[in-house]
Amino acid sequence: IEPNSPKMIMGTPRGWVYLLAAVASGVGAAVTSRMDVDSVDCAQQLELDCHPSMSKTTDCFKCARDHAADLKGAGCTEPEVKALCQGGHPPASNRTVQKVLLFGSTALDNGGRCLDGSPSGFYYQPSAAAASAALASTWVIDLQGGGDCADKESCTQRSTTSLGSSKHWPEVQSCAFCDPNPSTNPDFALAHSVHVPYCTGDVHGGQQTTASNDTFGFYFSGHLNVARIMDLLLSNYGIGNATNVLVTGGSAGGIGTFLNVDYIQTRLPHAIVKGAPNAGWFFPSDPTTLPTGAGYPQLYADFVAGNPSVWDNSTDVLWDAYPIPDCAASMVAAGRSAWYCGSIHNAYPFIKAPLMVIENQYDTNQIYTQLGAPAKPSSPAEKAHADAFISLYGTLMRNSTLQVQERRAAGKKDGLFLPSCLEHGVANSTTIHGVTYMALVGDWFWERNTLDPVMVDNCTMTSGMPCNPTCTDLRAQR
Repeated sequence: IEPNSPKMIMGTPRGWVYLLAAVASGVGAAVTSRMDVDSVDCAQQLELDCHPSMSKTTDCFKCARDHAADLKGAGCTEPEVKALCQGGHPPASNRTVQKVLLFGSTALDNGGRCLDGSPSGFYYQPSAAAASAALASTWVIDLQGGGDCADKESCTQRSTTSLGSSKHWPEVQSCAFCDPNPSTNPDFALAHSVHVPYCTGDVHGGQQTTASNDTFGFYFSGHLNVARIMDLLLSNYGIGNATNVLVTGGSAGGIGTFLNVDYIQTRLPHAIVKGAPNAGWFFPSDPTTLPTGAGYPQLYADFVAGNPSVWDNSTDVLWDAYPIPDCAASMVAAGRSAWYCGSIHNAYPFIKAPLMVIENQYDTNQIYTQLGAPAKPSSPAEKAHADAFISLYGTLMRNSTLQVQERRAAGKKDGLFLPSCLEHGVANSTTIHGVTYMALVGDWFWERNTLDPVMVDNCTMTSGMPCNPTCTDLRAQR
């Protein structure tokens, strides 16, 4: 999900004369020769120091006065700061993105591989915030999405693409919160970013270190890839100095965020690590599903037939899936199976890191692809069944994510963005009360507390159907 709705972050002109009188020794004419050469550096530094104050020009001027030394060091001039505070957008950064592949027996013998055995890796973009301690020590770790595979045919097909082999990776990849343009990614554009391509088909959760007949000859090492990437980031890239880390991802990357955020926190004990999974709440629980307490929903065919759905652990076994440790221990202690933690409905209460859960109430991947409802019903009767199933699914998702609101009410720092959309992945053009998920994540992450951290659509859902008018294409989806 990429941002497509730029956020206006500047205000209207006032008070420049008073600002210059106060900061003449800091942002004066002595550096005017750098205006054209280093305008990117100045814009980024002003954004770093003053982003929360930049919605009003007078506040921007005051902030610039308070950070005169930083701005002078960035080569800012009077006209440059004036133009930026009056409404100019900071230009995008030209920082170099590095593609890094894992090599060496230590990494590859202990995970570190894509499905086909090629080395996994990441794309790293260094911070552009050397003069600002807050963002220079802020990191974004993004886990790419892209479905999964659990049978030989689909895994074989995937292994010939970039979703199964690093041999097909481009030189540059990015993500919404890795975007280096402060006008579209105001809260994280200047942070270090690590984009982890998805090449294991196991929602970033597998722990298989060998390929065998049992795994169709493939490696499912998603969680171990995260571990090996963290090894390298700690040894070579300085992430051990991080103070604030956002772990995020969409779809399979959203599931991976739920699964790995606490692990990443254990590797960074001195940092504040928070997660923002988008479209990763797989799945809401249906109490009729078997085994009881497994935490999964009903399949469409069983819904129509009036039968309970029965789930098993075959995918868990194939991937040697990583369970959230406290969840697994709790399930076993209660006489249940650890694989029940594969449902985020069951795993969520055991995740310690603060989470901003971003999820549509009606996820089309879950409804159509995973659970088997017809996307294009062939008859009025089938459409009636499909609509009833969609309505039920929305109810299950709202009920399941009540856990987030309850945890918030209990004093935890979690948040929720839950629009009434029939889509897979929340787009940044979707709003609740005029707020996008990227704006909410930034406000929540930096604890500005200017927005309600729990936003759940309250539009009128006729017959229990989705109703948010800012959904990408609500009518086309129906």
